[in-house]
Amino acid sequence: MKLIFSVMFISLIGASMVIFGSCAESPSLQSQDSPTAIINVSGMICGGCSKRIEGTLLKLAGVNTVKADHIHKNIRINFDESKVSLDKIKQEIIKMGFGII
Repeated sequence: MKLIFSVMFISLIGASMVIFGSCAESPSLQSQDSPTAIINVSGMICGGCSKRIEGTLLKLAGVNTVKADHIHKNIRINFDESKVSLDKIKQEIIKMGFGII
C-alpha cells in the first residue's frame, strides 16, 4: 500500500513539474516593444469566427499573437509596428466580412 501511494505521489509531483515548468519556461512571442491592441469587432458570433480571424491575422508578417473572443466581441493582438500597422490589421478584419466598432 505504501509503495502504491509513493508511486502515485511521485507521479503527481512529476506531472505538476511538467505542467508548471513548461509554462514558466515557454518563450513569449511578445516583446517589450510590441504593442498589444484590443479591437472591438461586430459580426463575430461563434468560435468558428474567432478561429478564422486568428488564423488569418497570424498569417500577416509582424503579427505575434492573436486571441479573438466571440463572447466579448473583441480581438487582442500583439504585433510589430515596424512590419504591420494597426490599420492594415483592421483592413484584414473588414476584408473577412467583420466590422470594426
